[in-house]
Amino acid sequence: NVQLGEWDFEVLSAEFGEFDLGEMGMDMPEVISPDDYGTEFDLPEGDKEPFQQMTFTLADAQAETIKAAIDCIKKDKPEIETFGNENSNGNALYEIVRQWAELKTL
Repeated sequence: NVQLGEWDFEVLSAEFGEFDLGEMGMDMPEVISPDDYGTEFDLPEGDKEPFQQMTFTLADAQAETIKAAIDCIKKDKPEIETFGNENSNGNALYEIVRQWAELKTL
């Protein structure tokens, strides 16, 4: 699975054997060893951020309907509860679902 303009170093190595391809002017990839990585690292402390990222796969017609609803709610209700979230699309989607849930319980 080699892309145009990339070298297959395994094939070249098998073909040229012990030749130093770097001396022939070829850019050789850096050899990475597991020993290059340590076990010392830190994870963030404290509570995790109060935000989540969600991804959905939609048909084109579904995506267009949702985009239109998001645009509509942004225009009709500019004061949406954000819970500290700066993502306007996420906030608009929340407001759409909140209104739906409110109607559902009536």
